[in-house]
Amino acid sequence: MATTKRTQAVMNYAAAKSSKARKASKSDSEQVTIPVENYLPDNVPTFYSDGLIILHTANEFILSFLQTMFPLAASKEELEAIGTLKRKCLTQVIVSPAQAQTMINALQENMNKYVAAYRKPETKE
Repeated sequence: MATTKRTQAVMNYAAAKSSKARKASKSDSEQVTIPVENYLPDNVPTFYSDGLIILHTANEFILSFLQTMFPLAASKEELEAIGTLKRKCLTQVIVSPAQAQTMINALQENMNKYVAAYRKPETKE
């Protein structure tokens, strides 16, 4: 079943007014609130990601979600011959700096809830 969540988006628009109305009016813009419905269709592909590369420019953050491609090996010798594991990029997501900060805040809030309910995850530095 699809998940939906209602949020509010505020859109500013310049009111189309005649030059007479502009002279009489103190403001050319009005504020309108339009509800936004977030919708997650049932058929959206879902991946497990065990790696992340984050790059940024002055205007955006690029998040590259990775998945390690573990080889099939029948012996220790086959494993030693592999040399390097590869990580495949599953998808890239580009967000604005403001959206990146919103994501960081949401992740931190959810991590705090996770730690309170379960445990602090083990991380490798």
